[in-house]
Amino acid sequence: METGETLVLQSLERFVARTKALALLTLVLLVGLFLVEKYVFASASASEKVLHVRGIVIEDSNGVPRLLLGAPVSNQGRKRQDAITGLVLLSEDGTDRLTIGSADYDQINGVLQHRIAKGIGVLLNDAKGNERGGFGFLDNGRVTLGLDRAHGEEGAFLTVNDEDEFAGVVVKDVGGSVVTSLGNSKESGTRLLLRDHTCADRVFLGMKDAATPKLEVRDQQEKLVLDAFATSH
Repeated sequence: METGETLVLQSLERFVARTKALALLTLVLLVGLFLVEKYVFASASASEKVLHVRGIVIEDSNGVPRLLLGAPVSNQGRKRQDAITGLVLLSEDGTDRLTIGSADYDQINGVLQHRIAKGIGVLLNDAKGNERGGFGFLDNGRVTLGLDRAHGEEGAFLTVNDEDEFAGVVVKDVGGSVVTSLGNSKESGTRLLLRDHTCADRVFLGMKDAATPKLEVRDQQEKLVLDAFATSH
């Protein structure tokens, strides 16, 4: 258990480091826009110094659109045609690799899917444009830092959900089943739950308020084989 949890935390730490790098990229872009305003329009009157644009397309040396900024962004040279307000970094073939802004859709196995709610975030895609990770907030009250598997299923995520008041880390296996859940909610208290690939509860460790902690181990049919705190010592 310790090894699995350590790997999850290490993956989340690496993702946070990448997110910081992306934030730095955004800061550099904003500084560039500030310098354009400061020096290009330095001689203009106060009313003329405000730059009004619907979007900006930055091209590489071959004239290929690589960075899109807009409200919404221009879809020039972009494979996806959905509306995004924010910043999109494209690969040479027009694939979305990084999005900072609205997060209404994600791409899984080449297909766009509408999220359960509108939101905003930082999204990372693989070379085919399929989402592999992101940090975002959805308007239904869920903020999540997630890592996805290559075939589209969530692999692990750190989340706070206003709907059920859950806050914690969830790990799924390659089949999409929740096999590890560590967190806290008003209804369940604080607990660690381990499941096998059939989603059978096998190990439960938790406590709620001032109640006696529980440590239960069950077999593959979820029959109780150990209740560590059933008898007072």
